[in-house]
Amino acid sequence: MELTPEAIREARFREAWRGYDRSEVDLFLDAVAVAADGPRADEKSLAAAKETVAAMRAEAERLRDTVSELEARRDELRSTITALAVHLKAEQTRVRALLNELSARVDADLSVAVPPEGPMPDIDLEDVATAEANDAFFEDLRASIAADDGSGLFRKRRHG
Repeated sequence: MELTPEAIREARFREAWRGYDRSEVDLFLDAVAVAADGPRADEKSLAAAKETVAAMRAEAERLRDTVSELEARRDELRSTITALAVHLKAEQTRVRALLNELSARVDADLSVAVPPEGPMPDIDLEDVATAEANDAFFEDLRASIAADDGSGLFRKRRHG
């Protein structure tokens, strides 16, 4: 007969005239069954703990992989941001140079020669608006727009 907690709990003895007190024997057998059950319960707890540890190790490995992927993505984004910042700086420099050149052209076109000696002639503002000097300025501006390198600074606006 195998001595298991269940076998101890189910043990029954024949009654004898001069035997032991039945209630004391039953209490003792219950205590022995509980004591015998202890190692089995510990084995079950240990097995459950091992399963939990294995699951937690697998989860930790999955999280390490996720962290590695996120760090790689972060590095890619940093590189992209750095490249974009360099590109933006170059474009800002190019646009400033273009604006300075255009400003110099406008200033040159608007500069006025030294007036001749004598009284100032009467100027009709309508004649000035249509003068050939203004036409030359606008032709030069149109040429600058036509020579635009695609920066979009002089894109024509379409209304409609």
